[in-house]
Amino acid sequence: MDASAKFARPTSSETFYKNNLEILTKQNKDLKHKLDKTERENKSLKKSLYEMSVRYNLLLQPSGQKVKPFDVDAALVSDVADERTNMTHDRGVDVQSHTHVDLKARGDVRDNRLFHFKYELKGHQGSVYCVEFSPDGRLLASGSFDRSVCVWDMENPSREKLWRQTEHNELISNVGWSSDGQLLVSGSYDHTVKVWDVGASTVLSSYESSGFIQAVTFDPSDVNYVYFGTSHNRVCLCDMRQPETIKVLENNTMINTLYVYRDGSYVMTGDSEGNIKTWDIRKRGACVSEFLNDESKKPITHIHACKPLPGETEGRFLGVNSYDNTLRVYDRCSNQKQLSKPDQEPLGQLTLVHAMKGYKNKNWPIKSSFHLGKDYRFSNSAARDNSNIRTDTNNTSSTGFHRDYNVQETLVMATGNADRDGSFFIFDVGGLNGAAAELIQKVEGHTDRVYAVNFHPQDPLLASCSADFSIKLWAPKNIFQARD
Repeated sequence: MDASAKFARPTSSETFYKNNLEILTKQNKDLKHKLDKTERENKSLKKSLYEMSVRYNLLLQPSGQKVKPFDVDAALVSDVADERTNMTHDRGVDVQSHTHVDLKARGDVRDNRLFHFKYELKGHQGSVYCVEFSPDGRLLASGSFDRSVCVWDMENPSREKLWRQTEHNELISNVGWSSDGQLLVSGSYDHTVKVWDVGASTVLSSYESSGFIQAVTFDPSDVNYVYFGTSHNRVCLCDMRQPETIKVLENNTMINTLYVYRDGSYVMTGDSEGNIKTWDIRKRGACVSEFLNDESKKPITHIHACKPLPGETEGRFLGVNSYDNTLRVYDRCSNQKQLSKPDQEPLGQLTLVHAMKGYKNKNWPIKSSFHLGKDYRFSNSAARDNSNIRTDTNNTSSTGFHRDYNVQETLVMATGNADRDGSFFIFDVGGLNGAAAELIQKVEGHTDRVYAVNFHPQDPLLASCSADFSIKLWAPKNIFQARD
């Protein structure tokens, strides 16, 4: 299993990626030019509208009426997060063990928004592909097409970058935090992985590998171990105390995403043929389980687990994004003992409990995120009773949330979206004891694809990053007001 990861001759898949990278670079320049032109026109229009409203106010002065100049920015902020909800289920699909939601089947608008736009972080000069909160939620890391890694201070009222570094030579595909929040790892299409000292904003170590780096993460149980997955079918494990040696697990296709068990005993991978595999690190990296996410074998772009419930070591539910434009939620285990002691054996067969269709994922590295409410309680016995799970796909489960809806009492899942309209989606997937998944909100505010979303580790504060070069923060009103 020990091997040195070195540069290899370009493969056909790598040539494909490089050609597309050149096309994307050209498109990026064109988009920047169009954006600059649009911003100039927008500024001119705002000025004209303001001047017209001032003149209108002057005309009304003889009558005693007063009209304030029209504030375009204030109007946009109030309307930026309008959503569409109330969906019907996909007709003609026979499902007996999970609920199936089709976003396209409903089009009416719900007046009550749960998540509201809070503020925007600007600093990247290209599409932002990844964003992730630190374990304590005080910092936010992001990676971009502009080759930069940024760290943002979420407690600084000025909302400025803590630092920005451009040590990589190609786009940043993924970032990840160490469990103590002191280190950050970044992966790039320049074939390198870099570990950063967050406080000093310097590179502690750098690793080279054949193939593009698709995913990076730390071992949650030991900050000395770094994992990364590559387009050359490899899962690599680096011990920073022995930088000259990289342990390699060989897969039969590209590794797109990684999840490491909290005790470090297993690593799960999602690959380009739609497989979710579990590897036993203690047994020289043997693949101990394999699960096909989709019969059409579409690539998986992201897998992640929710936080553990009280008494659990591992989070019970697994979220999976796929090129088949379906967001899935799996129950990882029906045996509660495995969740508290997963090191004894890997979790059992995945059971599909929710499948949400209608968002766009195909051909783009879309990521999703869970928020486990602090007051959420899950009934294990009810979830195993499949007779409680609704199978009538003609039935509608979403009638709109009430004003007293409490996001801290359920399990919420948000996902990015490759639609060019800049929208993304938030679901309530907490009704796993028989209730169907409910679309809480279609969030609008970005002006291009939303590649990734990430929830704050404690609060229902959501970060989204986009091809429009920006990062936006969203939260319910009470969080919105408390943190401003």
